[in-house]
Order: sequence, then C-alpha cells, then structure tokens
Amino acid sequence: MKRQGLRIRAAVIIILASLLFASLRGMPYVQLLFSFKYILYSLAGIVAITLLAAKRVTKPVRLVFLLIFFYIFGVAIGIHPSPLCALTKAPLRYHLSGFIPPPMMVMAAVMLLLTIVGNKIFCGWICPLGCLQEAAFLLSKGISKIKCSFFTTNAVRALLLLLFIILLISQDINIYDFFNPFEIFHWQFTLPLIVIISLVLAASLLLYRPFCQFVCPAGLLTWIFEHTSLFAVRKNENRCTNCRQCIKAGPCNAIEAIVDSRQIVPDCFACGACIQSCPEDALTFSLK
Repeated sequence: MKRQGLRIRAAVIIILASLLFASLRGMPYVQLLFSFKYILYSLAGIVAITLLAAKRVTKPVRLVFLLIFFYIFGVAIGIHPSPLCALTKAPLRYHLSGFIPPPMMVMAAVMLLLTIVGNKIFCGWICPLGCLQEAAFLLSKGISKIKCSFFTTNAVRALLLLLFIILLISQDINIYDFFNPFEIFHWQFTLPLIVIISLVLAASLLLYRPFCQFVCPAGLLTWIFEHTSLFAVRKNENRCTNCRQCIKAGPCNAIEAIVDSRQIVPDCFACGACIQSCPEDALTFSLK
C-alpha cells in the first residue's frame, strides 16, 4: 500500500509538472490553475484542514460551512466544468476529436491534488453538490437514516463507470449526461433536471451523500487517491478503548474501517463527526 501511495503521488507530481511545461509553451493551464476560482478552492481546503486538525468541526460549524461553500462554489463563482464533466466529457471529447479542453484537465488535476493533500477535502467541503446533499442530510432531523454497505455503494458506482467506458468506446455516448445533477449549477431548469435533483435531495434525507456514494465517478476516483492522503483521520492506538461511539456518530462507513485498522477504507468525506464523538480523544485529523 505504501508503494502504491508513492506511485500515485509521483503521478500527481508528473501531472502538475506537465501542466507547468505546457504553460511555458503558451498553453493556458497554469493561468487557469492560478485563477481566482482555484485560489478559492485552495483557501477553502486550508480552512477545512485547519478546522479538522483543531477539532473545531461540530455539527453546527459543519452545516454553516456547507451552506457557505455551496453558495460560493455553486452560486457566486460556479463550478464549471464540474468534476463529473471533467471526468466524463473530457474523455468523450478526446475520443471524438483528440483534444481535451484545458479547463477540464485543470479541474481534474486540482481535485486530485486536494485529495492527495487532505483526504476528500474537495468532495467533502468544496463540491457544491456534495455540500447540498450533506446539508439536506443534517437538516432532516427525525427521519430514520439508512447506511448501505460500502460493497454495495462502490459496486454500483464501479459498474456505472464500466458501462460508461463501454458505451463511450462503442457508441460515443456519455451515460452520465442522462442523470447529471451538476447541471443545476447552470441555473437553467428543465423538467428532467428538476426530477433528477429532486430525487437526489429526497434520497439525501435518508442516505448520506447518495449521489457521491452510488453514482459519481469523481467520488470513485478520489476514493482511490484518498488512501494516500497526507492529512486524514488517524487513530491513536494507546487512547482508543474500542467503545465504538465514533462508528455510531459517523454517517459513512469509513470510521469503522479506520478503528479496525483495515487497509482498505471506504470513502471518508472529512465531516469530523467521528472526531467530535470520541470520548477518549483518540481520533485526529493529522499528517501520517
């Protein structure tokens, strides 16, 4: 696993070095990388990591930042291209024309870089669709929650990606275009889009981030990369009494795998719920 982590980090460094080299040839990658939007992404990531590391992410604090970041990245400056478009429309464009638009490449690179640095900081704090789903989940008090197994959610997500690849190659079809809730951030509503976003929000009342866990290819890719994150939830073996309070408090399956010291950990959206719930102060969001 450590070797795999080093390889992935090396790959990210190569990608970023390639972007810099491309800029020296007159291509706009670095100009985009240092644009106002991506600077805000970085600042938001720093804020999130700082709050988590200081153990300041209570449920009210989490909800406030979800709503703030939803407004900033979903309404004020937008999230175009979205991570879903960057990872699905980019290969389709390349398949059809041999060209990938620079904004899509930069979005994918930044998303992966933030994941390498701070776990699922992009998905958990910056992505406005993720913020919207989790805000709905936190605000739906009194409604019984459902926690699906990671095997189920990841299997569905992976099968959709496999189907996407098959149809992309054979039929030039992007299946995610048929159920892309990120289109809401164009703020031009159509009946199909209203139905899709309504289903996502309705599911979010019962399930934690249903689109992220069951559908989003960005969620799948960042899950792979988050195993090599510099900052992540860590367990202090000497303090942990295995009381399992964090598992009860955590909305996803990641904390159980962390407590049990498993090598493969499900998606952790860096919500901080497990850290706050630990009576022994045995969990931290810290460097390896």
